Amino acid sequence: MKIIKDKDFLRSKVPMTKEEVRTITMSKMALKVDDHILDIGGGSGAMAISLAVNTPKGSVTTIEKNEEAYDLILKNRKKFKANNLKIINGLAPENLPKEKFDKIFVGGTYGKMTEIFTYTNKFLKKDGIIVLNFITIENIAKAIELLKKYDFDYEITQITISKSKRIKDLTLMQTNNTVTIIKGQR
Repeated sequence: MKIIKDKDFLRSKVPMTKEEVRTITMSKMALKVDDHILDIGGGSGAMAISLAVNTPKGSVTTIEKNEEAYDLILKNRKKFKANNLKIINGLAPENLPKEKFDKIFVGGTYGKMTEIFTYTNKFLKKDGIIVLNFITIENIAKAIELLKKYDFDYEITQITISKSKRIKDLTLMQTNNTVTIIKGQR
């Protein structure tokens, strides 16, 4: 698996899935080089770019409604030459393509999780995998409820990443948000 460092992405105030979280998320997705993947809630494009780089014979479609984030994804796609990445400026699920995907990643729902699961139920291929990343308990609970409703087997992984930060002659461990990674498969 090819891992792109956080520092290598063009950045702004747009949220970004951090390097360690991307790595674990991609491992849960069991990527194949020719996967057809959907990324819902593209943010900075870090996840979509990482998926595209790791599926060179496949394709990745990402959707993001925020204009600043959309522009940032375009710039990062160009920087990393992720030519197998299609970017949609819009809201899921109403602006999503009506096609089947091998894998679906959900990084943001803008309050449309029920509708996204309805879409997933229709457009995730048989034996496909959905992976969702959340930082709030409410979204975790809702995702579990919907995974049960649509008869997915699921596993939950919760991670907290701390990284060192130098302060004069000392080293402080600074913790990022705890992230819950949920993998669903039928």
